[in-house]
Amino acid sequence: AISLGDVVVFAGGSALVAHRLVHRSGRYLVTQGDGRREPDRWLQPTQLVGQVDKAWLDSRVIWPGRGEKVLRWRWIGRAYVLAAVRHMRRLLPGRNQGERA
Repeated sequence: AISLGDVVVFAGGSALVAHRLVHRSGRYLVTQGDGRREPDRWLQPTQLVGQVDKAWLDSRVIWPGRGEKVLRWRWIGRAYVLAAVRHMRRLLPGRNQGERA
């Protein structure tokens, strides 16, 4: 079973994309790359190709590291904070009229 914080793989255009699962909403999943400010478009579970368990480089496991279990919650929290900031910015006066805040 896939849990929040897991890194999942899905088809993104002509390439495979590995991003972290940061939210579930009914029948949809929301992923976000660790280095990105915006989440990806919502996915249906059927769009997932797989789940990343380990990443290797030169015969060494480079991911997950020792602190991955703690870091996964940091990334989920970051995604929610960024979503809240985006929502608050939309509520600012003048944002709907094309003015800069």
